[in-house]
Amino acid sequence: MDEEGKIGSFSGATDQMKGCRMSVEAVSGNGGSETQALAEITSAGLSAALREYPAGKTEPHCHDYDVCLHILAGEFQLGLADEGVVRSFGPGDRLFVPAGTLHFEDHGPLRMVVGRRHPKEAAGLNGAASDAS
Repeated sequence: MDEEGKIGSFSGATDQMKGCRMSVEAVSGNGGSETQALAEITSAGLSAALREYPAGKTEPHCHDYDVCLHILAGEFQLGLADEGVVRSFGPGDRLFVPAGTLHFEDHGPLRMVVGRRHPKEAAGLNGAASDAS
């Protein structure tokens, strides 16, 4: 970790069959409060919402939208499918998962601010963002 608290990125090869990339940018600690996280995500052009999730796991998948996570409470593990790379994150950590990143999740009860930017929004086109992940 460098002096600015950046964890850095972790990535793997592109999964050609699914058209998914495998890369994530992460920053450790100092993610700020809920209000700061909401402001930061919306100022970056993403729709943002406070979310609480029960413990859970997902199978490898990718989204057709960018996701930004600010973890407020709980522990969150994010893995890059087919590479065996798993990182753990906790309160104050921030992650940016680009659209098309093949990943899986494993977490206990979790409270975080989630930001999403769909391709139409990123291109400046009108279109409602879905809340489904």
